[in-house]
Amino acid sequence: DMYQIPLHLAVNRFHKKMPPPSLVYHKTILAYVDHKQAWPTPTAMTKDENVKDFVSYIRETWLPQTSPSLLDHDLFSVEALSKLAQQATAELVAVCSVTGGMVGNEIIKAISGKGTPANNTVLFDGQTCKGWYFLLQEKK
Repeated sequence: DMYQIPLHLAVNRFHKKMPPPSLVYHKTILAYVDHKQAWPTPTAMTKDENVKDFVSYIRETWLPQTSPSLLDHDLFSVEALSKLAQQATAELVAVCSVTGGMVGNEIIKAISGKGTPANNTVLFDGQTCKGWYFLLQEKK
C-alpha cells in the first residue's frame, strides 16, 4: 500500500527526487486528521489558531518523525502549510467534475477492456489543474 511508504521514498518517473506535490499535501492533511480526529478547518473565529496548530504539528512532530529530509523543502514552509490548512476542506465543483470524469474514464476502460486502466495512483492537483496517472513505488 502506497500510504505505508515514507513520504520521502514515494517517487515516480515524473518526480524522481520528491513525491508529487498533490500526494505530499494529501498525506499531510491525512496525518493531521489522524492525529487530531478533525480536519484543519479554519473558521472565522478560530482561523489563526487552527492554522498555527496544523503548521506546528506537521513541522514539529509529523515530518521529523516520518521524512526529516523534507523539512527544508518549499512544500513544507510555514507559508505553504498555512495556505494548505486554509484550503484543506474547500470543495470546488470544477475539481470534482474533472476528478469524476477521470474516474469514469478508468471504469469504462476496466469494464470494456479497451485501453489500459490507471495503474496504482491517479492524482489531480486542483491548484495547477494537472492530473497524473502513474505507478508510485518506493525509491530503491
